[in-house]
Formats: sequence, C-alpha cells, structure tokens
Amino acid sequence: MDYKWLKADGTSPYRACRWPIGKWVEAAGPLVLCGKGIHACHESQIVHHISECLWEFEGEGDTLEADDKFCCRRRRPHRRHGHARTSGPSRSGGQRP
Repeated sequence: MDYKWLKADGTSPYRACRWPIGKWVEAAGPLVLCGKGIHACHESQIVHHISECLWEFEGEGDTLEADDKFCCRRRRPHRRHGHARTSGPSRSGGQRP
C-alpha cells in the first residue's frame, strides 16, 4: 500500500483536484516527477509531505522513484487513516487553537 496526504475535504494539497474514493485516476503521457503522474509516498516517506489527512492508496502501472516520493500511472484512494496533529506550538512559536 502507498500513502498520500490530502486536505480534510479530500482534495490534494498541491492541486485543486478532489479524489474520488475507490475510483481509479489515470495520468496520460510520459511520467515526470513533480510534473506529470500520480504522486504518493511509501510509509518511510510520509513525514516529507504532511497535510491534513493521511490516506492509503493503491497504484498500478509505470513508476518513477525519488528519495521522498514516487509517481505512477494509475492510483485510487483506498482508506483514510485519520488527521495529522493540529494542536501544539505553531512554526511561529504560538499555540494553535
């Protein structure tokens, strides 16, 4: 299983696309890391891309690997794991609500 962080509303933190739960999304054309393809991360890489909700994703097809992520041809959201921690000190040093 692969992982992807999404916003609480199911959209990508980098693009305004909403992921259809359980449905395949496919990238056309040549894969390019950070450019074209459906990106995700392995369990050991999830700390590099923290957003609001962690999801398990299934992937298929050609794959390109990087140190902190990878992309593949097809992917679908499988199961939500929960929300990232939103309390505690913020980056500016103050407390979050």
